[in-house]
Amino acid sequence: EGWHKVHYEDYPTVNEFQKVEENKIRLIDGVYIITYSIVDDNLERVKSIKKERITNSFDEIYNSKNLKLTSSLGFEINANSVANTNIEGLIKVLKKTSTESVLFRDFNNELHKVTLDDLETMQMEIIMNGQALYAKKWELETIIDKASSIKELLKIDDNFSNVIM
Repeated sequence: EGWHKVHYEDYPTVNEFQKVEENKIRLIDGVYIITYSIVDDNLERVKSIKKERITNSFDEIYNSKNLKLTSSLGFEINANSVANTNIEGLIKVLKKTSTESVLFRDFNNELHKVTLDDLETMQMEIIMNGQALYAKKWELETIIDKASSIKELLKIDDNFSNVIM
């Protein structure tokens, strides 16, 4: 029957877990039109991506030089895995040398004279802070597991620093 003008439906907006598929030309009310379908990604695949993002951003925070806490000793201390290792080393030094105190550099690079008890307190605070971070990560993973749609998953912030700050 010759050539006919083909009209395109407005291109749909999609999220990162959707794709657009072009449908075949259809005759609608005397007009040839191309429509689109939105296809969601596989739910389990999206859950896996969200969990991976949570893990990556958690690891980044947990190992960050900027992770800190306010110690019960009255000053801020680094709270990452390196800080825990450093304090463990100072504890060993005090125990082996029978020294009563040692100088400790806090998060703001100020020096404090601390005892073995002080170091053990700080170490416990770092460990407890780490456990709280892990608990939050596991809570987010549980929420992801329970999600029944991509729409629900999109509501979950997968940047761990946004979640804890």
